Amino acid sequence: MVKIQSHKPGDLLARSPTSIMDLDLDVIYIILSSLPRRDLVRLMNTCRTFNRAGVQHLLSFEDLSVYYPTFQSELVQFPRMRKLSVYEADPPPALIALIFPNLMDLTVYGLDRVKDPRSPEDYQYRQQNLSVQLAGGGFTSLDRLAGGPLDLYRLGLTCQVRCVDIFRVDCDTHDMVAYILSNSRPSHVIIAFIAISPSCVRCFPDEVAVRLTYLQCTIDYMSFDGISDAFDTFYLLLQHSPLTHLKLYFTTGFSKRVPTNFLEESRPEAFASQIIASHPSIRYIAVGINDTERLFWKVTTAEDGEIVVDKAPEEDISVVMEP
Repeated sequence: MVKIQSHKPGDLLARSPTSIMDLDLDVIYIILSSLPRRDLVRLMNTCRTFNRAGVQHLLSFEDLSVYYPTFQSELVQFPRMRKLSVYEADPPPALIALIFPNLMDLTVYGLDRVKDPRSPEDYQYRQQNLSVQLAGGGFTSLDRLAGGPLDLYRLGLTCQVRCVDIFRVDCDTHDMVAYILSNSRPSHVIIAFIAISPSCVRCFPDEVAVRLTYLQCTIDYMSFDGISDAFDTFYLLLQHSPLTHLKLYFTTGFSKRVPTNFLEESRPEAFASQIIASHPSIRYIAVGINDTERLFWKVTTAEDGEIVVDKAPEEDISVVMEP
């Protein structure tokens, strides 16, 4: 994987050559061509007229992360690129699809962005992206899409996505999540809730729930003011889903100490049993709290139709529960 960071105009040449990896996006070709340092420094002043003779070296790269990029329509295609991570930028879907025609994994996230309410500008930008895609621009499908609620809402992808991973979801972004999932129609969802409440159900409208076979939730235990009420939310989330895989991970934030009362009240075994009893499609459930031992259950059906629940080895989680 290669990481590139862009700068505002004029910033680049003021920096020391020892920061040589922090280059503007328009010299990405130079970096990836592995030119000697002295040649790279020499060409920095003329990079905008660089003949890009080293572009062939780029065609073998499959994984790229860029920070503060500016995407330009004259960029060549990268047909072998499979994974792209874009930070602190709004990549136009149609242009990204043109530059990276075989992309499978896209992450879009604002590293320095604090929580912003959805604004009219966000809506207008999203509508613009939707219109371009409806006219035929953009991806036909992706294997994975990841990012914050506002980032993905603005992106407005309408293509089929197998797995959607949404970071830091709070009560102000539930409707955004619903739009994201409704447009991308995933079968696998990974979602991190800052707080859990009955309103979380809005994240999974019926047209999303009926497609969902895999759900992985990360939850801050501090949001569990009422344990039973919080767990009831999951029953509502799952009631319309043909879910086969459920993975829950409770985090205590910066604290590594798990409160004893939380472990006692949460009773992950009891919760797993209730989920299994009420959702016959479930085949695997994994529950973890911070870095403590994770619990993992496998559900099978005996020849006589009886449901059999067995604890499975923790090492099997990474194999069975990978999205």
